[in-house]
Amino acid sequence: MLSSGLEKLIILFFIAFIPTIISVILYLSPKKASRLSSEKWVKAINSALFNSSLVLTVGGWLSFVLQNYIYFVIALLIGGFSFLGDLWSYFFKIKPIIDKNAKVEEFILDHYDYIIEIYKSTKSFDEFSEIIKKSLHIPNEVIFNIYKNFKDFSKEEGESQKSSKEYESDVDRAYKLLGIKRNSTSIEIRKAFREKARSLHPDFTQSNDDSGFKELNNAYQLLMKISSD
Repeated sequence: MLSSGLEKLIILFFIAFIPTIISVILYLSPKKASRLSSEKWVKAINSALFNSSLVLTVGGWLSFVLQNYIYFVIALLIGGFSFLGDLWSYFFKIKPIIDKNAKVEEFILDHYDYIIEIYKSTKSFDEFSEIIKKSLHIPNEVIFNIYKNFKDFSKEEGESQKSSKEYESDVDRAYKLLGIKRNSTSIEIRKAFREKARSLHPDFTQSNDDSGFKELNNAYQLLMKISSD
């Protein structure tokens, strides 16, 4: 039989050890850019769990060293309330914004070709913005990023003086980027673009790097231009 003092010490050790392991696992878990709503949800929950487990780790080791449960109980209360607070903040503040942006993104992709036509028929951002606002009702900063994206594409297209061999190489690369065959129809091109654009659009990601979406957009524009149907 273990003495009550040793038994208490062992219990306190495991009380400190378990949240320590959880904290290490959460800290070392792979981090990736959160682009989709589901990924952001997982990241938010993991972050809240890590903060709580860190508090429990500190409280647990204090209880072990000082051989008093009270420090772990205090940490448990603080960690628990902190976790609940993080969950409340996410579900009532962050998630509504994520969901709203996801809906805007979906709306933009649904009307992508229409937006392209508006861009081509207007001569300034103000003119483009006025039409888009009336017809699509999306935020000003999103409208500006859309306009800038198409403007950059037009500039690259206008400055590009390529040989037919280089042009064919760009076409092949565009088909490969979209993951479709050379004889794909405009409907198939549009579908492939929408599927890939959902996880790359810079307006709805946490990354400032929009090179991936620009490359995808350039490929889409090129293939739609040469599509026969």
